[in-house]
Amino acid sequence: MSIQNMKTIQAELTVKRKEYLSPHYIRVFLTGEKVPLFANTTIGVNNKILIPPKGIDRIHFPEFDYEKMQWKPQPDAIRPIVRTYTHRGIDLKNNEIWIDFIAHGEEGSASAWAINAQPGDLLGVLMRDGKTELYPKTENYLLIGDATGLPVLAAILEDLPKTANATCIIEVHGPEEEQPLKSNANAHFTWLYNKHPQKGSRLAEVVKQQSLPPAPHFGYVAAEFSSVKEIRNYLRKEKGWQREDLYAYSYWKAGMTEDKSMTARHQETEEYSMSKMTTTDPYYKVAIIGAGQAGLATSYYLQKSGIKHIVLEKNVIGSSWVSQRWDSFKMNTPNWMTALPEMPLPKATSQQFMTKNEFVDYLNKYVQQFKLPIAEAHQVIQLKKQEDSFTIFADNQGKRLEVKADYVVIASGIMNKPKFPKLAQKIPENILQLHASDYKNPNQLPDGKTLVVGGGQSGCQIAE
Repeated sequence: MSIQNMKTIQAELTVKRKEYLSPHYIRVFLTGEKVPLFANTTIGVNNKILIPPKGIDRIHFPEFDYEKMQWKPQPDAIRPIVRTYTHRGIDLKNNEIWIDFIAHGEEGSASAWAINAQPGDLLGVLMRDGKTELYPKTENYLLIGDATGLPVLAAILEDLPKTANATCIIEVHGPEEEQPLKSNANAHFTWLYNKHPQKGSRLAEVVKQQSLPPAPHFGYVAAEFSSVKEIRNYLRKEKGWQREDLYAYSYWKAGMTEDKSMTARHQETEEYSMSKMTTTDPYYKVAIIGAGQAGLATSYYLQKSGIKHIVLEKNVIGSSWVSQRWDSFKMNTPNWMTALPEMPLPKATSQQFMTKNEFVDYLNKYVQQFKLPIAEAHQVIQLKKQEDSFTIFADNQGKRLEVKADYVVIASGIMNKPKFPKLAQKIPENILQLHASDYKNPNQLPDGKTLVVGGGQSGCQIAE
């Protein structure tokens, strides 16, 4: 069912009471005749709160344009301030729902409202009716968030069964802000303290230091824009987590109010979601197998020429550069040779060599800038030639797909499978052997001398 057709709950509620969960966290309890309408919603999902202007004794609900993802205009005198929060709980017996607010001073409209809220004060709440899946069911969870993400992480923890394991990394103002989060799961908490979140966060740094939950796993990240982006890139591109293994969304952007940051956050979400496209159309003039340099350059020129095509990538863009390269890896060609068509790198860096992460970021930016039709997680398993066309059989996360194309470009590379000389079989088992695709850093090696077999680019870099 599309969002446009889903019923929206529109409720004018009043403050019943409030309590401080910690010095900077306020829980506001709301009541009203429409509270029972929220009985069929999911705790932890987003809602919209509407704060009326001073002197206005009712909520003037705006209409939301879901196609443009923005509110339709209203006169300033009656237009409420709209903010996104988390549906934190409901108690039908006492006819109340509640929302948690960060009390970070009077500069934020929602924070100021919560600090000054008194019983009887009005607040509008908009929320889509119906149950929805807050998170998928699995065995191991990675829950990451700052103070803004605490409500949704708390809701997930409360819902997890005893059989689940949860690694939780949460950043708050200080020790006094640690909340006793309840869960039946086996949950381990790492609390970080940050009195000035606007100036930066250690969330991504600490995540990279952790031993990540083994598969089957799922990660939920709810924090500031920059932290979410870095954590998501780390899990997806460096650690190989699949798209369905992770939900990551920025709840705010440093230096901006929600009004100003919403556009940037939506744009970033669109860029991330762009590669979710699948082969919904069974026919293309050209199908490209592989989204590396060759595949993307070919796609660029096909798109420039108006030729309908699709790029099938078995993992994610640039995955092999991360999973099959060592930590200190740098490109074998200088930047002026590595650059893709119509997207040169800065002249000042033309003689430099990109790291693997810089190169993967470059590939993704290239796809985003030119809006190339990439279908990730489409592993080609068979290619058949008919009279004047090809049929491509691909696996998309267990779903078998067929794509027809007049022409096929195989751009999957020739160095994806490790190759060992026969002599390797005669080396004693007590001597560690690592292929270049499995080598990451010297910490993998035991004490003693090391022999690097092969004097090409890889061998020389690893020896260095």
